[in-house]
Amino acid sequence: MAWLERLVLAGAGTLLLVSVAVPAAGTADAPAPRQRVVTMTRFMKIFSQHEYDLIDAVRSGNKGLLDRLLPEDFEQRNAASPGSPVPRDEWLKANDLQGAGTALITELAVHDRGELAIASFRLKLKERDFFIVDVWRHKGADTYELLTRYAAPVAAAPVAAPSGPNTKQ
Repeated sequence: MAWLERLVLAGAGTLLLVSVAVPAAGTADAPAPRQRVVTMTRFMKIFSQHEYDLIDAVRSGNKGLLDRLLPEDFEQRNAASPGSPVPRDEWLKANDLQGAGTALITELAVHDRGELAIASFRLKLKERDFFIVDVWRHKGADTYELLTRYAAPVAAAPVAAPSGPNTKQ
C-alpha cells in the first residue's frame, strides 16, 4: 500500500509540475511565424527548365531551340503599353534577356489548364526586376511552346491596394 501512496504522491507532484509549467509557457514570447516551404511540383520543374532554356536560347541565338519554344505568332505584351504587342522577331532583336549577367527566376507558379499552361514568376536581371506571366501551349509529352508573354516591371515599393467595396469615383 505504501507504494500506491508514493505513486499517487509522485503523480500529484507531476501534475503540479505540469500545471506550473503550462502558465510559464504561456508568458513566453510568441514563436516566430512559420516559413512557407515550397515543394517543386512536376510542372514547376518542367516550366522552370523551359524558361531557363528560353533565356539561354535568346542569349546564344540558338535558332533551333527558339523555333521549338516560340511559334511565329508569339507576342509579348508589356504593362506600359498593353495595346501594342511586341511580335516575335522584334522581341528577339530588342530583348532584356540579351544582356550578360545572371537571370534568376523566383516565385514560380504553374497552372495546368489542359492544352494551356500558365506560368507566372519573378525574373531578376541585373538591377531589373519583372513580373512575368507566360502562356504555354502543350505540344506533346513534356514539350510546350510559348504563345504569349505578359511583362511588368516590379515596383520598388509595394503599391497600396484600393480600399472599400467601390473604388470608382
